[in-house]
Amino acid sequence: MPDIVISAATQVLAHVPSLARHGSKPRRELPRDPAVADAFASALRTFDQAVAYPANQAYINALHPRDLPPRPWTGGESEGADGGTVAGADGTDSPDVTGPPRAPRWSRSGEIMPEIEFLGLMAGIDDFDLLALSPGAAELAAAALSRHPLAKHFDLDRIERSQGDLDSVTHAAGALEVIAGTAAMRCGQVDDESLSAHVLLDNLAAKATATLATLHLLERQGIEPTSIDYVLGCGEEAIG
Repeated sequence: MPDIVISAATQVLAHVPSLARHGSKPRRELPRDPAVADAFASALRTFDQAVAYPANQAYINALHPRDLPPRPWTGGESEGADGGTVAGADGTDSPDVTGPPRAPRWSRSGEIMPEIEFLGLMAGIDDFDLLALSPGAAELAAAALSRHPLAKHFDLDRIERSQGDLDSVTHAAGALEVIAGTAAMRCGQVDDESLSAHVLLDNLAAKATATLATLHLLERQGIEPTSIDYVLGCGEEAIG
């Protein structure tokens, strides 16, 4: 048996602050105390702040760990390793390596994806029509992903088909309002905890980030998908 060799790797992050409250502890604690809920919401970073956070830049290989500035890493912008511009809130900019070295959304190893694109990616890989998006969100997500460097791999038609009556979906048995007025999640089966909307939301988010990382790997390394015999998933399902 040949030795195992890691020949290539990609690193991606998804900045989805609206999903933070659906974590197991926030979901339990936030409804109990409005003051805690307000503090929790105010502590969430914007997309630009997340992109500029030096540790995130190091994670996506835009900044070498040895080049990290002294802590604390909050309160200022990071300098990216390969130039570029900081994406706007919708993350619809494209890589630009001609500008001054500022914290870029993109790197040679991956990217930091903004919320609206990630919602579209989740809808695009949802094989069971669990995630419903508002018409406006679906339109924005599809438009943003159509400008993405990996656009040819995204199922934009499925994103368009994810549009639904959020009020109806949210009030269905076992459903979850993911983002008010923007997204809702259906459950798989009301009486099966493993198919609850919360669990399926975790699983779908993990599948989306894994898909994004894999697409970057295939595209950047010129790997033919059909040449891969076996894929081992190690995702933590949006926890950990």
